[in-house]
Amino acid sequence: MNNAKVTVTKEVAEAIEDSRGLRMSNFNIMRQAHGAVVSPTYLTLKRWAFGGGGGSSDLLMQALVNGYTVSKTPEEKVREYYDRCREKRDQAEMDDRSFAAEHLDGQAIGASITLDILGIKIEGVNA
Repeated sequence: MNNAKVTVTKEVAEAIEDSRGLRMSNFNIMRQAHGAVVSPTYLTLKRWAFGGGGGSSDLLMQALVNGYTVSKTPEEKVREYYDRCREKRDQAEMDDRSFAAEHLDGQAIGASITLDILGIKIEGVNA
């Protein structure tokens, strides 16, 4: 097992933090996750680590020992893309590069229109 941080979902991170709040050891978190039947916290960990939910028992232990990063939601990724386009557009306008500014503005507008077509609202982008 290497010492790199594992990327986990927001739900898995919350489940780990809830367990840490109860001052549980890594072993006890693993044991509770493996045997989970009722607890939503440990069922989340069980699905991720033992049930084909994108993780594994090794990755859960690695996250507990070495730490983890939380993966961004698709909405967060779109918002970052949109914001990056707007920032680059503003910089291009300041540098008097009108073609680049129009291109970047078009990218941001395209992202917003795509979300509207899909019926998805993201605060700061199209909501």
